[in-house]
Amino acid sequence: MRVLALQPTARGLGYALFDGDKRLLDCGAYETRSDKNSKCLAKAETLLALGQPQIVALENVHASGARRKERIVTLIARLSNTATARACHVEPVSRLEVHAHFAGFGTGSKDDVAVAVAALYPELKRRLPPRRRPWQAEHPRMVVFEAAAMGIVAQTRHLKETA
Repeated sequence: MRVLALQPTARGLGYALFDGDKRLLDCGAYETRSDKNSKCLAKAETLLALGQPQIVALENVHASGARRKERIVTLIARLSNTATARACHVEPVSRLEVHAHFAGFGTGSKDDVAVAVAALYPELKRRLPPRRRPWQAEHPRMVVFEAAAMGIVAQTRHLKETA
């Protein structure tokens, strides 16, 4: 079972592609400065074509407490439609689900979730950004860990449903 997790941001798109629950095939962050939605959608279409996932994990922007800009909500809807057109099962994952899944690894901050993801997939340890200080902007690589965390939650949920 292949899972592709896509995490749109103000800068572009983070992604993580898993083959089963033990193997991370690819991950990264795609950044663009103009025409963000169409360029991110094109990148996602490439990832869908190359990765051939059965499940696509996307942020649930309609969950309680979700706060996303209209551009991101529109992009997530377009990503969902694209994945569905390719016969992929779309798995919406809320931020609260991600934090609940990784609650045993610390306070539940994005930094704690990133450390937990790096512990599960050691190949990501070298990409782990330094902990963010309150006055600092979020590190551009953090989106990779957000996408990977969503993919892990989607995999776990799918495995529980099929068991």
